[in-house]
Amino acid sequence: MTEPDSEKPKTAAKAPRAPKQIDTDRLGRLAAEITEMLPTRRSDLVHRLETEEGMKMAAKAGATEIALAGVRASSTAGEHDALTNWANAARRAVAGGV
Repeated sequence: MTEPDSEKPKTAAKAPRAPKQIDTDRLGRLAAEITEMLPTRRSDLVHRLETEEGMKMAAKAGATEIALAGVRASSTAGEHDALTNWANAARRAVAGGV
């Protein structure tokens, strides 16, 4: 007579994720582009970043959140400030301050 298998199969622990490699040239280029285009051509800038660079932008819990090129930023003051915060975070990443 066999006993019912009451034990669940054990699952292997997941390996920790390796840190993402950050393309500092790309971050510097994108930060400069945001600084240049944001004051006068925001809608063109947002469209290009979403379609060509893979930017994800979402409004969550009263804040605008941006994820682009391995850097995240947010602002409760809207899209303009979230983009400015992202550019500043990208510059810090380039300088080694992430």
